[in-house]
Amino acid sequence: EIDYEEGTRKYELVFISQTFDWKINDYLSFREWFEIFQDTADSDKYRWTLDLSFDIPLMNHVFFSPSYHEEYNNEPGLGTRPRDISIGAAVKVSF
Repeated sequence: EIDYEEGTRKYELVFISQTFDWKINDYLSFREWFEIFQDTADSDKYRWTLDLSFDIPLMNHVFFSPSYHEEYNNEPGLGTRPRDISIGAAVKVSF
């Protein structure tokens, strides 16, 4: 067993990541990304992140990309919130 310094925490984590890309039609693409960290020794300790976005072509190589991002931490640290949600919009140039 590893000898940790006093005051160090030891975690046993499982990490799962999943991505899904779907070209719905010639004018719309959808992207989803999800990841979770789960403490195997304590099921009450976990955090996850979810990203959802669309790519809508405006012209050749230029897309409008609305997005949704959410993070959840079941054991937030000092000064952080357990849930953080943001909604965004971007113009993406892709070659």
